Amino acid sequence: RRFGVFGAMQTGNAVYLGMALSNSGPAAAAVFVAVIAANVAGVVAMDSGVALLGPRWSPAAALLPPGLLLACELLANTPSPLAPWAVCFAAAAMGMQNALTLSGALAVNTTIVTGNLQKIGVHAARLLRGDKPSPKDVTQTTKCVAVTCATIAGSAS
Repeated sequence: RRFGVFGAMQTGNAVYLGMALSNSGPAAAAVFVAVIAANVAGVVAMDSGVALLGPRWSPAAALLPPGLLLACELLANTPSPLAPWAVCFAAAAMGMQNALTLSGALAVNTTIVTGNLQKIGVHAARLLRGDKPSPKDVTQTTKCVAVTCATIAGSAS
């Protein structure tokens, strides 16, 4: 959370937007509106790009979010009056990442551990009921477990 705004957690930004509107007025709310809009713009840009260029473009598109995060870091560390707005680059990057991971070869939720845990739980429940998992279910569960474990490991570092 930088500059009092979340780059990835739009639920938090929505809550802060409501609080800013009720307590401080439109000027204080502007950054939350901008960050939420940047996140949605990132989703729209990535989803549109993959749809227009095809799923084979997805691996190359995966390089765009880290580039936007780098732009965020560079702008945030300048004396520019725009530095507090750098978080919009991070929000767009997270939106792109979300869109990129909705389907295709990279289909796994990489930004919300809760979503991965829900998918793991659903597949576990199906196994406990005696349902035979499809190859797609096995692949999705494996990816969800890997991303969740990597998130935990990264947090412990």
